[in-house]
Amino acid sequence: MPSHKRLGSVCHSLAHHAASSLSYVHPHLSVALRPLSIRAAAVDLTKQDPCPPELKSHLYLSSGLNALKARFEEILGREGFTLSELQEATVLFNYDQNRLDDYCCECHARLVSLNGRQYLSAVNYLGKSIVPQFE
Repeated sequence: MPSHKRLGSVCHSLAHHAASSLSYVHPHLSVALRPLSIRAAAVDLTKQDPCPPELKSHLYLSSGLNALKARFEEILGREGFTLSELQEATVLFNYDQNRLDDYCCECHARLVSLNGRQYLSAVNYLGKSIVPQFE
């Protein structure tokens, strides 16, 4: 069994990937949230379908979130873990209230292992590490 310290690295990689355009989530999430007057959304990557029910009508967003989940599972696998070894894998996308564009957001990642240990990481749209914010 791999060291649980590696989950910190997985969490960091998840935050970076989610913030990048390579995650295929941007600009679709921002566009989907705008009519709802919401500037943040949490996505649970442990679910079969990570797309929140209220956003399911956005085809590209659903595809992007499924691609993010698949990439996350690849990152986990490279470190010797599976999704079943986590209680939680959440990504919080937080858009600036001024919404400079549909690509600029903060991505906060939280992993919780089966023993309850939390791993947190967050980056802004430039890839700079920031303080993770979860309630």
